[in-house]
Parts: sequence; structure tokens; C-alpha cells
Amino acid sequence: MLNADLENPAFLKHILWTDESKFDKDGITNYHNAHYWASKENRNPNKNQDVVTRWDSTLHALRRLLEQRVAVQASLPHVKCRTELATQEWVLMEQVVSALTYFEEATKSVSQESACLSDAIPLINSLRRVLERIKNTTAMDDNAYSPEYNAFILHLIAGINDRFDYLENDETFILATALDPRYKLRTFTLQTTSMNAKSMLISLITNNTYTENPHSAEAPRQNQNEIFSGIWSACDSLIKEAEDDEPLSNMSIQPEQEEVESYLRFPNIPIKQDPKIYWRQEDKYPKLKNLAQKYLSYPMSSVASERLFSTAGLIQNDLRNRLSADNLNKLCFLNKNLPKVDFNY
Repeated sequence: MLNADLENPAFLKHILWTDESKFDKDGITNYHNAHYWASKENRNPNKNQDVVTRWDSTLHALRRLLEQRVAVQASLPHVKCRTELATQEWVLMEQVVSALTYFEEATKSVSQESACLSDAIPLINSLRRVLERIKNTTAMDDNAYSPEYNAFILHLIAGINDRFDYLENDETFILATALDPRYKLRTFTLQTTSMNAKSMLISLITNNTYTENPHSAEAPRQNQNEIFSGIWSACDSLIKEAEDDEPLSNMSIQPEQEEVESYLRFPNIPIKQDPKIYWRQEDKYPKLKNLAQKYLSYPMSSVASERLFSTAGLIQNDLRNRLSADNLNKLCFLNKNLPKVDFNY
């Protein structure tokens, strides 16, 4: 501070002096008259570190580094570490963050309390579509994208295919997607999957034997110049293309199959609507409604239990450390269930 005062005589005039903020060795701080000289979104930023057990920690760390790019570049010459990031490396980080943002959106979507098992196939196929679009864009302009970024995109595509290629062959996922009025048969990438899903629905409501169609590897038609604002934008594109390519089907002669035909031909409901509410209010398809109650379940995840642990930690804090286990259990129950009845009890 003395050196700063010598270099700039007006330095002390820019300091807000107060006797109400104190900083003690025991860690107790009085923030009564503390002031932040920063925008609201940049106040007290949390430290983001790359953690092996959480894939999105890499995304958050890179995103924070990009946010603090000016400060990082200004401070690097003054620290012992003489490593400097080249412009190409900053550009690569921006591209990686842009690609991983779609994965973050998909992860948050399946982690919501309103998530359904039916979200799996549409989200995975939407991610495939986004990555294929990026791959085609990089192929058309080699100078705009580095080989490292191209390899990164190819690695993501291979990872998705390796982990989730079985989804469109799994009966439970197929039926859940078909019974979701937001998706129906319009988010499958294989024509045979759509045919199999329809046959499954008919066989389940008529108690007939289901015959599987031979597996095929038809690729969906894509608009190479399409730009997606998010993962659900890509999903909307899948549905729209399926509707445009959908052949006109005649009403089945058998009355028991008319329910499936009518349901599948009816336009999809908006993606933001809750399929459970739709089936709760829908009476035109009673047999399909019973199937929806069975297959539109919550996806297998530890998110709900992790949220409950976090809720317990927020309730039993330092100021309420004498709560009994029984009272803590009741408070956690009320915290999670009262919103479901709009606090009407």
C-alpha cells in the first residue's frame, strides 16, 4: 500500500475506510458495512476444480477460466509459473465448452424431478444429431477447427455409440418413448424401431404375440446447415423431420388397434408439458393409459438421494445442531412433499 501511495498520490482517496468491518484471527468477520466492487454475477466466485468423479467439473473449470481470461493473462507474467496459453488454446477451450454445454443440458434434464424414462432415447439421439452437425461443420472448414477439436468430437460420438447404442433395442425404453405424447415414434433414428414400437403397443393391448422386425441401420435425414440453440432444439428438429417424412397411415380395420393408430397419428404435445399430467387427463386411450402408468417411470439415478442428503445438511446446520434424528427426518419429509400439494395441508 505504501508503494502504491508513492506511485499514485490519489490512491488513498479511492479506498472506502470504515471501522465497522473487522477481520479476526478466529475467522469471525463482520460484513455489516462490507462493499463489493464488482458486478453481481462476479461476486465471490466459487473455485471450480477438475474432479475425476464428476464429468461436469471439467466443463465448469474451463468455463470459469474463460470468464477470467483477462485476469489470467494479466497475472501470468507476474507469477512463478511462466506457462502462457496461446490464442489457439483459448479458442479450443471455447469450442470444447460449447460442445459440452449440450451434455450439461441433457444431464440436468434427466436429473429433474419431473424426468421420465422416456427422455433417454430422445436426448441421446439429439446429442448424436448435434455432434454429427458439428462434425460435418468441421469437415467443411478445416481451417476454422483444430485437429484436436475434431478428434474430441469424434471421441464424444464414439463414446455415445459405445454406451447407449442398445437403447433402441431395449423394449422398456422403446415403449416408454412411444407412450410419451411428447415423442411417440418421432425421435427414433431407425425405421425398424418405430415399426417395432407400434407392433409392441398393439400386441400389449390385444394380447397378441409380438413379432420383431429385422434390425436395420437407416440413418435419419439431417439438415447440414441447421443450428441448434440447445439440446431440446435438436430434439424438436428430430420430431419435425419425422412428422414431415411420416407416411399417411390408414385406420386399422380391427377396432382394438384403432386406439394405437389414433394416438400415434395425433400431433405431439409440446416438449415442456408433463406427460404424466397428459395421461391423467386423457380418456380417449384407456388401454394405452394403463400402459403409460407402467412404463413412464423415473429413470434410474442417485440424484434424488443426493438431493435429500443436501437437504438434510441445509436443515441441520450450525444453528440447529441439536435437532433429533426423528425431527430431522420429519423436516426432510415436509421439505420434499409439501410443494407437491402446494402447501395445502
